[in-house]
Amino acid sequence: MDACSRSQSQPLLRVRNLSVVFKQPHLTFLALQKVSFDLQSGETLALVGESGCGKTMIALALLGLLSQTAEQVNGEIWFAGKQLDCRHKKSFEGVRGSQIATIFQEPAAALNPVFQVGKQISDVIKTHRKLSHKVAKDRVLQIFEQVRLPDPVWVYGSYPHQLSGGMAQRVMIAMALSCEPRLIIADEPTTALDVTTQLQILKLITNLQREHGFALLLISHDITVVAKLADSIAVMRAGTIIERGKTSELMIRPRELYTRKLIQANLIMPNRVTRISHHAHRPILLRIENLSKSYKTRQTNAAQTTAVKFVSLAIFKGECLGLIGESGSGKSTFGKCLLRLLEPDTGSAWHEETDLLQLSAKKFGAYRARFQMIFQNPLQALNPRQRVGAALMEPLRVHQSLGKQAALKRASELLNLVRLESELLNRLPHELSGGQRQRVALARALSTKPTFLVADEPTSSLDASLKRQIIELFQEMQQKFGLTLLLISHDLSVVSEISDRIAVMYAGEIVEIAPAKNIIQAPSHPYSKLLVQSAMSTLSTDTYVSEDLGYKENATKEKSNGCQYAFHCPYAEVICFEQEPVLKKLSEDHFVACHLVGEIVSVPTAESIRKEVS
Repeated sequence: MDACSRSQSQPLLRVRNLSVVFKQPHLTFLALQKVSFDLQSGETLALVGESGCGKTMIALALLGLLSQTAEQVNGEIWFAGKQLDCRHKKSFEGVRGSQIATIFQEPAAALNPVFQVGKQISDVIKTHRKLSHKVAKDRVLQIFEQVRLPDPVWVYGSYPHQLSGGMAQRVMIAMALSCEPRLIIADEPTTALDVTTQLQILKLITNLQREHGFALLLISHDITVVAKLADSIAVMRAGTIIERGKTSELMIRPRELYTRKLIQANLIMPNRVTRISHHAHRPILLRIENLSKSYKTRQTNAAQTTAVKFVSLAIFKGECLGLIGESGSGKSTFGKCLLRLLEPDTGSAWHEETDLLQLSAKKFGAYRARFQMIFQNPLQALNPRQRVGAALMEPLRVHQSLGKQAALKRASELLNLVRLESELLNRLPHELSGGQRQRVALARALSTKPTFLVADEPTSSLDASLKRQIIELFQEMQQKFGLTLLLISHDLSVVSEISDRIAVMYAGEIVEIAPAKNIIQAPSHPYSKLLVQSAMSTLSTDTYVSEDLGYKENATKEKSNGCQYAFHCPYAEVICFEQEPVLKKLSEDHFVACHLVGEIVSVPTAESIRKEVS
């Protein structure tokens, strides 16, 4: 091969024998062990594996962001013909941000909460491109349009907490694109997103890569998701790459048993028969009536934005009620209102003969130990300056009055309960992987032995095997202690397996509630059908995108006087825009808010897609 041919075949990124060793006072561990791979310009390489296997550590090394506690860093990193030294951060100046950009796993943690998101991106452009403020702002607005944000001007002036999960992720993609990099590292870019938004983001990344020609290093624990984007896949385990191959070959004929387990774990969507068939024989733990919550908006003339609208339902003792819906539908707000973390505008939540929403803050404090919550973002929920042990001991000492040694012993037992080693007691939250942080948050919530638990996306950062462990843990807690669970999630594979009933939420309203099997196998509301079909698309190499159901993303900013889904519904008729539907009974325990139930043309369901794939 001549010199010219060799030059053309040289990869954009070359990693050779990369090893990273961390040392702490009582612990030494090998995070990466002789990792090697190449990535060509315009190519997509996916790194997949369980939580803690070293995927994100590779990304940090490529960005020159390894922690100072990294005792040994060996190996070579070559980018565009230039060698980068992980031990000297100055070698990444002029490369990080401008030529190598990243989409972080948790947008809420990556974006500065006190600055408008538009300003944060314009500052990046001004730093690397030396442009004026006006030119940089115009560039940001242009990128916002490219990533299909609905109102670029409004988003520019918004703060991170005002954006839904999908919008925040699009902002992160916009930031990565802002300086036109040659390589983008996407670390779990769709982990915390609902299934419809996930497909939209994946499709967006594909189109942007086709348009801009950047190389993509895609990090994920979900091998079936990356299989839709990646040219090749590298499977990681315990800090090393155990298998790599072209996507089409690896997905069909994986060599390693571990790879086969990853594929099988993500392809399975269980249909568990519900355990509670007759709720009339179960006592009610919580009866919610007409609960509503609105937020005041500062950027618009509208006085309020309604997050939850007159929701009424019952939660039975010992059951798991799954609550699903797209990002921004009001799921998390509903859960926080039940626990008085947000004060609702109207409504009641009856526990036995007591309306919990009418109690004073002091009187409701007596319920705090029994009513607990697992928050969606563990990095924000855990104190960044508090070690894991202290975080677990705090509720034990407050609610159970345990001494220091007894609390420390119990904290160690809680870590073991969620499949973590006791050595993590001395670590800070940022020293844990995303999956480890999620399990620490779960252990903290379980520390007071609650009777009612609101779990807001408890498995969103976990790989398939760890999801299985968390599901089994929830089931064990329910069987042993009669734990009642409100499971808020966008992951239908988790919800369908553990939930007795599923409630579907859209625009702050419950549009369908039924036994889990009914929702998964035969959903009745058009929006429920969309969610199930989007989730089941991972079973096939052919992507079932939202347009397959006639769904129009951002079709209009108007709000219907009738059904809020009418502008997106492919079956909407005049009555849908004029009259708001109410929940009506289809069968025992099955209620749907739709004028057209029984008249809707059949679309692919879980069972039909499963048969097609098989």
